[in-house]
Amino acid sequence: MTAGGGGLLLSVGDRVQVGRYTVHSRFNRVVNLVDGKRLISLVTQDVGAGPTNLVVSETLVRRVTTVEIVERLARLDGHEEFIYPNLRYDSSLPSHSIARELWYSRLASLRDIVVRDAPPLSLAFLLDAGRYANFGDGFERAFADHMREGVKKVQDAGYRLQPEMIAGVETIRGCGFGLTPSGDDFIVGMLLSLQLHGRLFKVLNGELVQEVCRTAMGSSILSNAFLTLAGEGRVDEKTKNLLMALLSGCRDGIRAAADALFLVGSTSGADMLTGFVLTSLQLLTLTPSLRETHS
Repeated sequence: MTAGGGGLLLSVGDRVQVGRYTVHSRFNRVVNLVDGKRLISLVTQDVGAGPTNLVVSETLVRRVTTVEIVERLARLDGHEEFIYPNLRYDSSLPSHSIARELWYSRLASLRDIVVRDAPPLSLAFLLDAGRYANFGDGFERAFADHMREGVKKVQDAGYRLQPEMIAGVETIRGCGFGLTPSGDDFIVGMLLSLQLHGRLFKVLNGELVQEVCRTAMGSSILSNAFLTLAGEGRVDEKTKNLLMALLSGCRDGIRAAADALFLVGSTSGADMLTGFVLTSLQLLTLTPSLRETHS
């Protein structure tokens, strides 16, 4: 067993927990590992930091089969790496005060980017009905109709904790294509929107977030992990870059960050963005009388 100090570990997420993890699924730039119901991911630098990510070299992503986290050590197939404090990635949501009108304007700009550049079979058709034509007859069209039905229930409920809201989440969860279904990715975006909106405009929506997160849980350990993190207001580096660009008003930064998210999965990044944008824009239209605010 070799000692650490070789610099193989470049970043460790702040939600990586002590445990022994074995391979769940492996891809060119990501290997997902599980310990019971918990998930961590070994990822390459271009994938980036995240709350449960360990950023390592591409060689390690290809060959590591077990990861053990023990206090301040990460054992990668027995090779020990120290988890120094400066390696910890802060996955908390960025937030500061911003005028509602300004926030709406920046979200509208992001909506335009998603509508124009998202993959054809992503959920961006929920932001622009013209994209519905991308879905062919049969399963694709049935999937799109099912998603529209679920989202309409959520919107009709006004993002309040009531039966129609929960019914909408139940309709959406697990729906669609991909390693993490499109519906689950959409709900991740919805949860992040609820969390960020609450912080920006001092809205108490913790009970709603918890119930949406609980309702969205399914049989996929990957989806469940991402939903849990979103419910806690935890984001990966690419999503955080987008939110920081939105809050700072950096147009080039918004576009670059959105483009990076479009490359996540087949449509996962775009589906999450759709959920985030759609929810955020509607939350801004709710009247103050419907919102419980901090004193």
